[in-house]
Order: sequence, then structure tokens, then C-alpha cells
Amino acid sequence: MDRRVTFKRKFSIVCGFSPISLYVEDENGSEQIDGVNCRRLCRLQNGKERTVDICCSEVRLFVMVTRKNQTVCIGQTTIPSGSDNLKITGICQQLLSKEPAFAFFAKENEGVKYSKVSGPVKLLIVGVVMVLCLIAIHLYYPIMYHIYSISKVPAVFETEDMSITLTKAFVKVDDENFYDRYASGSGCLVRVIREEFEKYPQLSGIDADEYCNLAQKANGDSGIPISHTDGLTYFVVKDIVNERETIFYMFAYKTDDAFWLIQFGGYADEADYWIDSFVDFAKSVEFK
Repeated sequence: MDRRVTFKRKFSIVCGFSPISLYVEDENGSEQIDGVNCRRLCRLQNGKERTVDICCSEVRLFVMVTRKNQTVCIGQTTIPSGSDNLKITGICQQLLSKEPAFAFFAKENEGVKYSKVSGPVKLLIVGVVMVLCLIAIHLYYPIMYHIYSISKVPAVFETEDMSITLTKAFVKVDDENFYDRYASGSGCLVRVIREEFEKYPQLSGIDADEYCNLAQKANGDSGIPISHTDGLTYFVVKDIVNERETIFYMFAYKTDDAFWLIQFGGYADEADYWIDSFVDFAKSVEFK
């Protein structure tokens, strides 16, 4: 007897263009993961869900992704025994180790415990919080003025194949999931993806608009309007980063040997701060 299990992969920029494969423990399976015989259940694109049948006994589930021509395990969990239909949700995320991982969502409030706090302790906590708030308010404006002032000073970042002019608020961040990645103290992100024609020959015969359509389809965002500004081709998507709505401007560039997708992201509630900068950043890109 089997049970129906629905797997949902929430949208994430991490491994955004890479499908994950779900494997389940099976003594007759033809694949071995961490010494366990497994069989593949399904592939799952970014932001999609699939429903499959599995056995009713307790089994281990493995999440696999192909990176640098190697298939690696980025997450695992145990599906408890039972006959009820299940829904399992997770998301690809970046850990401090810089390696991607698949995080499974627990049930709301699961494992949360509360303890009572005495009246005097509550007053002490309130007093400490008020003092910290006053200190934060006092320091906020000098710090923000400093960040804002350096954010307007141009800074050129170069690699072997390209250069981009951002500002001194940005620093380069090592990230194996991207050709290059930059982050600023104000929360803005720049991520660079390079897809070589030698590896993906089918891309050499399409233009930037068609490439944007493929990128949207890979991330489950088909149908987003494609815009053109000053010779640039781009589309705009929204995502949640650090529990805040974030807007990403995705600019596509075609060179002799590759397509480039450069993503500029900023918090939606701070759009006035960065809205004019992203196009200027995108226009500064040069390829060698």
C-alpha cells in the first residue's frame, strides 16, 4: 500500500537554475547515497511542487543537485511511517559554510517552548531594551550618513572576463554558485551568472529576449514582461530575502562566447535608495 506525498520547493535564488532530484530509501534501489540504497522519486524545478507515491513505512529522503558536473547531497530528512497524505516543503539556501543546503520547513511553532518570567526580571529587561534603543537611535544617523556617503563613491570591480562599476559600499563575496557576487552594507546585492556556449551550445543561436524567457522558465516565472532601456535587456522579479520583500533586476548580456545574467537586488521598502543606481550599474558593465 502506498501513500501520496507532495513535495514543494519554494523559490530561491540559491541553485535557482538547477533542478533538484529527490531520492527515497529503497532496499531494491539502484543508487547508493551515504551507503543507503535509494531510488529516484522525481526532479523538482525552482518554485515548483510534485506529488508522488511512496511506501507507508518510515524512509529516508535525500535531496540531490548537480554542481560542477558532480551530483551531491544537499539535504536529507526522515519521512515517518503512516498512511496519511503528506506535504513536505523546503528551500535551497546558502549557509555560512558557503555550501548550498536544502532546508526543510518544520510545522508552525513545532518545538517552541515558553517559560514564565517574573515581574522584576521583566522590568529589568524592559529597562535594558530602552537603553539599547536610545543608544541605537543616537548611533543610527551617523552610521547611515557614513554608509550613504561612501555608497555614492564609484568603485570598479574587475575579473578576467568583465568589469563593473559599483560603489565603495560594495565588497566582493566568495560564492561558488555564481561567477561573481557583491554585497553592500545597505543590503543591495549583485550576482553574476555566466553560461558558456561551449557548455550550452543551444544558447548561441538566440538573442537576449529569448534568453530572458528561458531564465524565467527555469525559475518558474514565465510571462514576466521584458524591458529595454538604453540598449539593455532585463526583467524584474520579486523574492523574500532575510524575511523582507526584495526586488531583483535581471539584466541579460550576450558576448561572443557566453550569455551573462547579472542580478541587481534591493529591499522593496528602500527602493527610493537604489532605484536609479541599478540601471547605471548595468550600463557600466564591460566585457573583455
